[in-house]
Amino acid sequence: MTNSEAIAGLEPVHQGEVLSEDVFPETGLTKTEFARRLGMSREALHNIFTGKSAATPFVALKLGRLLGTSPEMWLNLQQAYDLVVVRGEKGDEIDKVEQLAA
Repeated sequence: MTNSEAIAGLEPVHQGEVLSEDVFPETGLTKTEFARRLGMSREALHNIFTGKSAATPFVALKLGRLLGTSPEMWLNLQQAYDLVVVRGEKGDEIDKVEQLAA
């Protein structure tokens, strides 16, 4: 199984879901205080938590700083999510691309 096939077989997990369900509750902060510390509105935070928005590199840097994690972790979660979603939506089109011989 290739990495692409492994990714395609997974349920996509948006980084907002990881943030809202696994990380945020452990902070003990309110959503308002968490958003304030990130320098964003509560609405913007809500949009990330619900998967309506992605954490940009700027937000990933802020999350890394606030939580003591790497910004790459947040960006990698988003990239993995995007690959699964796009593969599901555009798989037929992607499969039509003729692969070059090495």
